[in-house]
Amino acid sequence: MPSLGSNTHPNGVPFCRQSKDDASISAPLPHSLSNLDQPLSKAHLNGPASPPLAAAQASPAEATLRLLAEQRRLALDAARVGWWQCDPGTGLFYVDERYADILGIDAQPQPLSELLKSVYPEDRQRVEAAMKAATRGQDTRPYDIEYRVVLPNGQLRWVVAKGQATFEVDGDSRQYASFVGTLCDITESRAVRDALHASELRFRQLADAMPAIVWMTDGDGMLEDHNCHWTAYIGASSSPSGARQRWFDAMHLDDSQTVYALWRTAVRDGEPFDYQSLVRCVTDGALRWHHHRATPYRNADGTIARWFGSSIDIHEFK
Repeated sequence: MPSLGSNTHPNGVPFCRQSKDDASISAPLPHSLSNLDQPLSKAHLNGPASPPLAAAQASPAEATLRLLAEQRRLALDAARVGWWQCDPGTGLFYVDERYADILGIDAQPQPLSELLKSVYPEDRQRVEAAMKAATRGQDTRPYDIEYRVVLPNGQLRWVVAKGQATFEVDGDSRQYASFVGTLCDITESRAVRDALHASELRFRQLADAMPAIVWMTDGDGMLEDHNCHWTAYIGASSSPSGARQRWFDAMHLDDSQTVYALWRTAVRDGEPFDYQSLVRCVTDGALRWHHHRATPYRNADGTIARWFGSSIDIHEFK
């Protein structure tokens, strides 16, 4: 089987070496292999159109490069992700067709100032600052930011840009040698995330408006969240485990062990929890009767994902 290696031609141009049966042939690498750190034009990205004869005569190195480029293009297209590269010498950004399609621009090299025109005005300063931070020698964090863009037709879209700079030398004075990354349209996923966040806020407001202590646990019965009335009656805690302990501590001694045992049984069996007990108020120390109820929320496969519960003051009815 042929093996690929790399070396330097006497004239200083990188070449590839193919060896087979102790015979070796050296040939200069194509431009796209010998200039990997240079900006890639559209022709470099897509590869020149070659007639069948030229393709058949391509060296193994050229064939490997074209295969890798095609695989990268297919992977980016499948993920609907655009590609970009910044040339540190000129400051120009080179983009592929997918990137251009996302922003509705031409896939031509252009300076950052032109690309920033597509960014929503309120996000522009934040995007520029993130790019500068990613290309500073003192900051090793990758470029990763979500922001809004305005298409030529006036449509507003959300995108996420990710990138990584490489540097020539170490230390605070180092300069970046390359800055490459991707761009992806996340408008739909962002809308789902925003809708989920809005739903959580509505649930929080609803829980706080209810005249009862409302709480939620994970599938194993460990407290995850509660409404404001829990804090007002039981007291604040710095962690869910601390809040859970305060809850059982607030129970009357005659009830706490029974409540805990019944709760663990309900969690084990996946059956609704229902019990009445005396609970002490943190503000005045008064013991008042509460009716505790909790029901499990199950996933599609039947496993319990959450428990939703409430504790209602029924002291006036006892």
